[in-house]
Amino acid sequence: MTATNPFQASPAELLAHDRWLRALARSLVHGTNVDDLVQDTWLAAAVCRPDTRRPLRSWLATVLRRLAARGHRGAARRRERELGAPRGGDVPSTAATVALLDLQRRVSAAVSAMAEPYRTSVLLRFFHGLDHAEIAARSGVNEVAARKRVARGLEMLRAELQRTDSGWQRSPAMLALAAPTAPPTAPWSPLLPGAVLMSNTVKIVGAAALVTIVAIGIGWWSAELPPQVQPVATAQPGVATAAPAAPPEAPVDPAGSAGLEREQVAAAPAAPAHAPSTVMRHRGRVLDPRGRPLAGVPIVVADRLPGSGSDASTERLRDRVPADVRQLTPELQPPGEGPDLAALPVLDESAADGSFAVASDRYGYTLAGPGWATLRSPPVGSGRVDDLLLVAAPAVRIEGRVLDESGAPLARVRIEITAPVLGDFPSALDATKKVDPAARHSTGDGAFAIDSLPAGGGSVAFHLDGYETVRLDVPIATRTGEVVVLRQIADPRVALGGVVVDAFRVPVAGALVGLGERAVHTDEHGRFGLEYPSAAERPPDDAALFVAKSGHRTLVVPAYGAMLRGGSKRDVELQLEGPALAIRGRVFDANGAPLAEALVYLWNEPSLLSDRTAEELGMEPSAPLQQIGPGIRVFAKTDATGSFELGGLRAREYRLHVLLERPRAGFTSVPIAAGQDGIELRAPADLIHERIAGTVVTRGGEPVGGVRLSPSLAIYLVHGTGRYGDGLRGTISDREGRWELHDVPRQDSWIGYRGDGVVPGMFEVDPGRPLDDQRIVVVALRHLRLAVDPSRGAAGFRALDGAGKSLPIMELTPGGTLSRTQWPLRDGQSGVLAVAEDITTIVIDGASGEIVRLPVVLKAGEVTEVRY
Repeated sequence: MTATNPFQASPAELLAHDRWLRALARSLVHGTNVDDLVQDTWLAAAVCRPDTRRPLRSWLATVLRRLAARGHRGAARRRERELGAPRGGDVPSTAATVALLDLQRRVSAAVSAMAEPYRTSVLLRFFHGLDHAEIAARSGVNEVAARKRVARGLEMLRAELQRTDSGWQRSPAMLALAAPTAPPTAPWSPLLPGAVLMSNTVKIVGAAALVTIVAIGIGWWSAELPPQVQPVATAQPGVATAAPAAPPEAPVDPAGSAGLEREQVAAAPAAPAHAPSTVMRHRGRVLDPRGRPLAGVPIVVADRLPGSGSDASTERLRDRVPADVRQLTPELQPPGEGPDLAALPVLDESAADGSFAVASDRYGYTLAGPGWATLRSPPVGSGRVDDLLLVAAPAVRIEGRVLDESGAPLARVRIEITAPVLGDFPSALDATKKVDPAARHSTGDGAFAIDSLPAGGGSVAFHLDGYETVRLDVPIATRTGEVVVLRQIADPRVALGGVVVDAFRVPVAGALVGLGERAVHTDEHGRFGLEYPSAAERPPDDAALFVAKSGHRTLVVPAYGAMLRGGSKRDVELQLEGPALAIRGRVFDANGAPLAEALVYLWNEPSLLSDRTAEELGMEPSAPLQQIGPGIRVFAKTDATGSFELGGLRAREYRLHVLLERPRAGFTSVPIAAGQDGIELRAPADLIHERIAGTVVTRGGEPVGGVRLSPSLAIYLVHGTGRYGDGLRGTISDREGRWELHDVPRQDSWIGYRGDGVVPGMFEVDPGRPLDDQRIVVVALRHLRLAVDPSRGAAGFRALDGAGKSLPIMELTPGGTLSRTQWPLRDGQSGVLAVAEDITTIVIDGASGEIVRLPVVLKAGEVTEVRY
């Protein structure tokens, strides 16, 4: 008889899950127990066939958690038996007690001798137990400055103790601070910071200064590890381990001293050189839309957000562009389904105060699990490991049918979900990303079902061209049997129709005709027709009419939308010009050598349909696409001689951009008329700055540490001003504000910067300063939110400085910044937004103009609420 393995998964599939399974195991157990737990899980899979109705990862996670729980129960029973045995070493020795008193004396003296404001900051933090916000309020500074003062004070204290006694870390007094139930360790073992597990059960009776010692001792160990390099605890009983050092280019996070006070974690033992551990423990809280803690919320981590890759504008384009045109716009195809929350392993469950902790070795998004709707998600793996905020609400479901007035079902109705405005949320959400659900569509019989809606928050809108939009508020509880009736618009008379002919006035079949957000192909007789449901849906006045056909020059008529203001236009004749033109030439380096594999493409061309330019619309559907950024489609690659040919052009001038791989840099030509041969494009002599250095300072000249600098090379321009960048290697300013970058392109590049308490911005090299003495002056960040009585008819607001200049209003996320000079209000509310410290006036606007001007005073570390 031949034995068979009931586990049907292939070895490749097992290997694909092994790293993830080990990461989950490390979040549950420590040390060598990780290998044992993973091995037992694979053994269980081999003996008991997994449930084929469930995803393999979910099945493995359940088995591993049960095995871990069984191990914890066994360990707990062993500890109970050991604690029941007689013990004689509960009282520290006289030598240890004397050493503790000596350490108390030296720490108290060191604190008393510290310079201000560091002495006051350390005492307020560790002696009086105030948090950083309270310290900031008492000291008259912002919270960021308070954190820096505490962190700097701890550094000064450590340096002083090191100066007076280099062996202070090995003092037996350190043992006296350990919990009575700490693992047994030899009295004189070389303990280092991070190797002792602290406990709230420590009982030390004495002067109040002794409490300060304990608290400051915690601060020493916490500050050793910046949050961005803090590993998951894997210390083994009886083994002393050293804390890993931060990378030299990464500064210590000033918030590091506060990050571990809730839960002291032992440093991980040094991992083998061939398998470094990158698993990080991330801590945070789950809050409801009003900022109150939520308990019992399951926490999962997904690779991407639900609904990512889809937004309302993309959905509208997808619906309005005919199916035969969508092949020209692959970005308009429906995005993939979002993560299946039920299939993801639950990494933690929020406690009574909303707190949670997850371990992850990759970038992802923290989400509330099944039964909950996530409104704001904190990314993991991006450097921040503490004080994460996840905003969630109980999830509800709406299902029903969409009908017309006669009761007939309506298919392909676009259903857009609008998330609630967090108008009552008390703090900034800069470190979170908004979770926008993807739009849905009704089925052929008009049925729809929408899951994971936040109970009692937001709205659901039903859109169909030619029908009036219906909007429903999200109910407080699940609702089934909902009937949505759409009423048809009675006057769809705005239209454009006619025929397309070539240069010889021969009808052209299959030509693409478009205006605004609509496009159609001509029939076999060259006829076309564009219809708009109502005057409200007509194209804007500045919309260009275009006709595109492969092999022909694309016809573009600017501002044709204004010609439809008077109503329909029928029997319009649109004539294509002659064959498309080309530009041919060669690309050389500064020394005259040909450059092979260089990318040559059009630079800064306006889009006509979705993200297509006039030249792109005339391409063959099967033409290859150069997938860089949004997608470069009209391009050529140079051959071994540096030659290229760029076709599909109109009779006009173009600027060409050349993108090089090594060095990663680019340059742009002067305008070149289409139809020319023998063009020579020569790269500049100095394509890159080998080194740029400088400092980040405030307006007052004070250095700013912890600011992340991210160089980018512009490879694509959007609407003439927006730039899509190819990210290059960045850095972080140190405590003195110093930074250094290498291999930064000279042309079409910029340096983005952002940091806690700093208005994000872009910096370009100042030619008036030396390359090693560049200066980035940052502006302090403030936060505000608006709440306007809906009866006042407020539609949006602006923020002005003292000179009356409109300044950007921003919504910050870890992945970027959404900035507007006028921010729209929904039902009079805005949510928490970021502005510069210069804001002095808020202007509230209505549909017909300005309503009122309100003076504001913004304070650091607070969310200023503006009510009207």
